[in-house]
Amino acid sequence: ALFGALVTDFTMIKPGVLHEANGGYLVLKAAEILKWYFAWEALKRAIRHKEVKIEDLGEMYGFITTRTLKPEPVPLDVKLVVTGNPFLYELLYVYDDRFKQMFKIKAHLDDRADRNNTSIRECIGCMARFCEEEGLKHIDSTGIARILEYSMEVTGTRDKMTLKLGVIGDIIKEANYWAVQEKRRYIGEAHVEKAIEKKIYRSNLIEERVQELIKKDIFWIETDGHKVGQINGLSILQTGDHMFGKPGRITANVSMGKEGVITIDRESRLSGKIHTKGVIILSSYLREHFAQNKP
Repeated sequence: ALFGALVTDFTMIKPGVLHEANGGYLVLKAAEILKWYFAWEALKRAIRHKEVKIEDLGEMYGFITTRTLKPEPVPLDVKLVVTGNPFLYELLYVYDDRFKQMFKIKAHLDDRADRNNTSIRECIGCMARFCEEEGLKHIDSTGIARILEYSMEVTGTRDKMTLKLGVIGDIIKEANYWAVQEKRRYIGEAHVEKAIEKKIYRSNLIEERVQELIKKDIFWIETDGHKVGQINGLSILQTGDHMFGKPGRITANVSMGKEGVITIDRESRLSGKIHTKGVIILSSYLREHFAQNKP
């Protein structure tokens, strides 16, 4: 300020990421830029008009009356890549009219890789590089084998390995802690196993409660014999980064006869899903109460 008035000059203008990426590629995280609505709208305008314009939000929306410097727009030639999860993509595709016009190429990236010699070598190389960058102890062969096994456990299959390096990195960091506590030179299988056990222990409270209810016979699961219209099933529950199985009983109403209630609309495919579901529930009720002794 000079004599109570705000002053500025062109040397105080700083370039943004669009200026720095001009003529090349710019990779942005959708979750980060969507936190700032004005930034998202400004980004779309810049891409649509192929120019970067420095504007003051307060002046643009009438919040303040102070005039600021307005440099000439800079021609923009940039390839924009926006990364994010499928949920954000669907939201933008449905609710942002210009999104589908501006981002015409969609690429799904798998977070799993086939388990083969090439992927195993690359995974081991990533682990070694991670230990070097983070200043951690190196991992011996037993520790590497256990981490590779855990990588397959994360995917839930034997022939796939996870590409979520953050998940593997967290295990390595915690295993390194236990190796330091035991004053070992390398991270071994025992340290990795302990890190995995501690990670599960911090996340499996609900699983423990379910197991407790089963042991107390509050959840009654019959495993011997057989019953008509009943089978045991296993549902998979996920709480954040932890998954576990919960047994349950699957039942079906059984009645005599070949056919139940026939709805003409359903057979002719004229009814909707809600109507069809209602008819099926009603027919199940009728069979249960009135078709036990005779069709």
